[in-house]
Amino acid sequence: MPSFPETRRLPFVLAILAAGAATAEAQDCTATPTDPACLALSEAAAFQPRSADYLFVTTADDARATWLNPAGLAAIPDASVMGELVIDNPDAGDIRLAQWGLGFNARGFSFAFQREDFAEAEDRNTFRFAGGLNRQRLSLGFGVSLFSSGGTKQAVDLGVRYQATRSFVLGGVLRHIGRPTVNGIKFPLTGVAGVAWTPFASVVQLAGEAVLQEETDLNTGENVHYRLGARLATTGSLPLGVIGALRLASDLGFQSLTLGLAVGGRDQGLGLGTVSNAGSLRLERASLTGVARRRPNLQF
Repeated sequence: MPSFPETRRLPFVLAILAAGAATAEAQDCTATPTDPACLALSEAAAFQPRSADYLFVTTADDARATWLNPAGLAAIPDASVMGELVIDNPDAGDIRLAQWGLGFNARGFSFAFQREDFAEAEDRNTFRFAGGLNRQRLSLGFGVSLFSSGGTKQAVDLGVRYQATRSFVLGGVLRHIGRPTVNGIKFPLTGVAGVAWTPFASVVQLAGEAVLQEETDLNTGENVHYRLGARLATTGSLPLGVIGALRLASDLGFQSLTLGLAVGGRDQGLGLGTVSNAGSLRLERASLTGVARRRPNLQF
């Protein structure tokens, strides 16, 4: 997230964010859910924390950047800790704890753990190590994921973040380098490019990114989708903010919507989200997130 002068310790806060992914009609995963390419995309998404529902490669700059863009770890020499719980509410109505994770970072280096409890597949543990280096406005980062499941035991991500101006941030990530295989499913090489604009410091922020995913089945081609997000916040002793993130298919068709209410600092707090699919509204996934950060005063 674009960096601004900040001297006080941000309070530990909680966040509930709900999101569900509706499959785009342009993709054939609804008709062929067991297709290897569709399974790979689904499994790859499952390894992302719920923070990926509302943060972007240009807006993550605390412990959550460990997963989203490791270059964000070096953008600000801070220290932070985070915890996350995810509740799934599938069509069958089997509400369950589907994922939980912990992470911390200090001075550009971080460690995180994530546990997935799948309904059918084997449960998985993922350990994540990440680090970043900063040179003036440019930050570079790397992340290594170690999987407990069978197959390739690690995956590598590379990220970049550039503070173009006080208001504009550019960023990009290349994920799943080496195309790791977990339980027979190959994760596709994925590229993400994004931009964030904060016209009013700590009050209004807009972000967007394009995601290009390589299918494991060459006959299916490439999968492209887009994400748009906004944050509106108040200032004062107890900041409040409204967060929204929209995911669109390659033909700009609706895929998912995440809405949240932040309390206690930027992108932190208490919130709810809904996903619309074929005219119906239903809460498909909710997450509870807590983040505590301490960062120095910065000048540009």
